Amino acid sequence: MTDWTGFYLASGLAAAVLTGLLFIAVALRPREMTDAPGLLRARAAFIALAMVTYVSLLELIPGNRLVVGALPEWGVDLDDGPSSGSSTAT
Repeated sequence: MTDWTGFYLASGLAAAVLTGLLFIAVALRPREMTDAPGLLRARAAFIALAMVTYVSLLELIPGNRLVVGALPEWGVDLDDGPSSGSSTAT
């Protein structure tokens, strides 16, 4: 985890800053947020940035291995990439 700490700090900070800028943009241009495309774009951007912030904060908790640490248990191999024995094509 210690070699990933800088990555999670940077990605969490960047996502938090961009989320704040998104709120400012929505506050400055409320008329553009009343139509469906503008509202959908703002909502999708907020959810994506909030998830990056949330995952980064979870990974920065000392001793916590819930998110990325659980990926091998879910069948994701972080060391070797995709396994050569499995195929997604039928």
